[in-house]
Amino acid sequence: MSITNRNSFGSYAAANPTEELDIFINNKPNFRELPLESPHRDIEVIDNFLTPNYVKKLQSVFFDLDFNWHYSPFVGERVMTDRGLYFIHNIYESFRITEDKFDLWNGFLPILQALEVHSIMRLRALLYVNQGEIIEHEMHQDREYPHKTALIYLNDNNGYTGFEDGTKVESVCNRLVLFDGSMKHHSTTCSDAKERLVISINYF
Repeated sequence: MSITNRNSFGSYAAANPTEELDIFINNKPNFRELPLESPHRDIEVIDNFLTPNYVKKLQSVFFDLDFNWHYSPFVGERVMTDRGLYFIHNIYESFRITEDKFDLWNGFLPILQALEVHSIMRLRALLYVNQGEIIEHEMHQDREYPHKTALIYLNDNNGYTGFEDGTKVESVCNRLVLFDGSMKHHSTTCSDAKERLVISINYF
């Protein structure tokens, strides 16, 4: 059964024309151009970003027992302590698609279209495991220059994304968070769920 679910993710998007975004997207963001000065301080939060069926499709892939996660010791360019461990799965990075077993690239095309992505830098899934308490990771910049970062939370938990000014955006399933990726921010673990699952997209 799980093999059918995995292999159907890309075909699910392909079978539904992305011109009809209401099949995938509930609430489209209000877009703004990033200014040349860095960082741009606005944070846009959109709840119920994706349709329920699309969320379930994403969850069925990333919570599949056969899905491959890779340990990462880094936040930005810095090595974390053992207490800050998390796992990643790169889908697109360094100008190439890095994952095709699950056909994730095609499955994400509706999201990229809804975000009006002109040039993608990186697309990956992040998995923060429950370590018995909420652990705040180090502040970092995704890149030092202005660009757009989109975070999509795929499960409810008490983790959050924190920003240098003290703003905290809580992890609510199907919540989209948009901000300038040159803003300093940090991730956290959670303590009330087995894991915290986040999709991270860096783009122009």
